Amino acid sequence: MCAGVFLNWGTQRLSNILLIDDDREVRLSIRTVLQGVNHGVSDFDNAKDAMRAAKDKKFDIAIIDLLLPDTDGLELIREIRINYPDMKTIAISGGGAVLHKNYLPAAAAFGAEVTLEKPFEAEALINAIAALNVN
Repeated sequence: MCAGVFLNWGTQRLSNILLIDDDREVRLSIRTVLQGVNHGVSDFDNAKDAMRAAKDKKFDIAIIDLLLPDTDGLELIREIRINYPDMKTIAISGGGAVLHKNYLPAAAAFGAEVTLEKPFEAEALINAIAALNVN
């Protein structure tokens, strides 16, 4: 993911985003990009800690890696749909050549509003979040 050029959105916080990805570098890159355009980001490397945070704080959007160490990303999307029906979900995966071709469409079937194949450009993620129109 490329940090690219940040747009000037002013100082207003746009969305509170829950980011779940076990790859530290991916989390850092996504967090940097999204904070650069004034989104609030809480990031976690596993689903258990992320869902614990969701109980304590309202998130507008969850960005979910489909291959997590402690749960299946599809199951996490389903759990969010049930427990937090107003939270939008973006599924991301770079999963192997065969796996991601099946996993991303499955994520959409499980309720993800957006799916992005890793690696993706910063602008693609920023645009996807804007299109969710949560504010």
